[in-house]
Amino acid sequence: MVSNYDIILFEAIEKIVKITQSDHLYSWINNQCLSFIVKERTESYFSIAIRENHNAECPGDPATAPIVDRFRIFRITEQILWWNVVSNQYESYNPERIRR
Repeated sequence: MVSNYDIILFEAIEKIVKITQSDHLYSWINNQCLSFIVKERTESYFSIAIRENHNAECPGDPATAPIVDRFRIFRITEQILWWNVVSNQYESYNPERIRR
């Protein structure tokens, strides 16, 4: 049985997948080589990490799955934040600052 909580979680992940694809954030890697993993769930937000997949179709060491990026999406407002590793904090989503 799927709860409303699960549906909201699924929608949050889908939103992150769609913006990363539409904004061409990871043009250097096939989208099939990325995993979107929920790292934290609170009453206010979900934190989602994007990891590289390494397997027969995706190059890299299969014993590793490095994190490419981290996002936070708020449940009510759907505001998206991006983890800036340089400043060590979340900031407003801006694809121009993220695009690699």
